[in-house]
Amino acid sequence: MQWLVRLDIGLGGSAGSEQKDLIEADGYSIGTMFYLGGSFDYLPSPFLGVGAFGGYADGGSTPDQGGPELNVEDFYAGGEVPLVLAGDAPIVGVIAPRLGIGWGSLDFAGGGSSKSQSGFLWGGAASLLFPDAHVGMSLVLLRCRVDPPGDVGRRYDLGGTFFTFTGVFNG
Repeated sequence: MQWLVRLDIGLGGSAGSEQKDLIEADGYSIGTMFYLGGSFDYLPSPFLGVGAFGGYADGGSTPDQGGPELNVEDFYAGGEVPLVLAGDAPIVGVIAPRLGIGWGSLDFAGGGSSKSQSGFLWGGAASLLFPDAHVGMSLVLLRCRVDPPGDVGRRYDLGGTFFTFTGVFNG
């Protein structure tokens, strides 16, 4: 295997933060978020590589007592160092520590006035892959702390934890 491409689609939840706690106190719950991501890795050895990843997460909430919808939209990009376990077996494990940048926003529907924020991103992905069948599953964990998203806000984390179905392409 000289290269490995993974495409992830799944669901998860946003990372905990002071801002998320404040939002939940107002009756909002960001709840389940949709995640779409991918990575491209070059493997000069059977067990170690270098690569790039990107991702997108989207979620939202409407409070039980009524009010505008809260929209969450986050983007991720950076590099990773995949560690391949059992590289020639029919089942392959991959652990990929990740560093990069995350950016995103919290916005109320129709508002469009929130500023996008960005910060240092860290995390990783753990995948169980079946290369011959071109499928697998992954757990993606990302963290990206940013300053308060407004004058009254609290520190926020753009990251999340996502469980994904993974498409695998290798060569």
